Amino acid sequence: MIKFNEENFIHGTEEVMNNLRNDGYGDQIELDTTGECIEGPCAYVNEVLVEADTPEELYNNIKKQL
Repeated sequence: MIKFNEENFIHGTEEVMNNLRNDGYGDQIELDTTGECIEGPCAYVNEVLVEADTPEELYNNIKKQL
């Protein structure tokens, strides 16, 4: 499961989420209000916090976790 927080979209994570949907992971994505991910791009992958400095790095880090 890949969880994104809508409040984190200001860090470019909505684009990451859409790219993952295009890659066929749409059924694994859900929106959540985790309270985390305030300072930069991040998401939870199978309950593990994945962080990055850029959206592109987050996308790559998520793919590694999958």
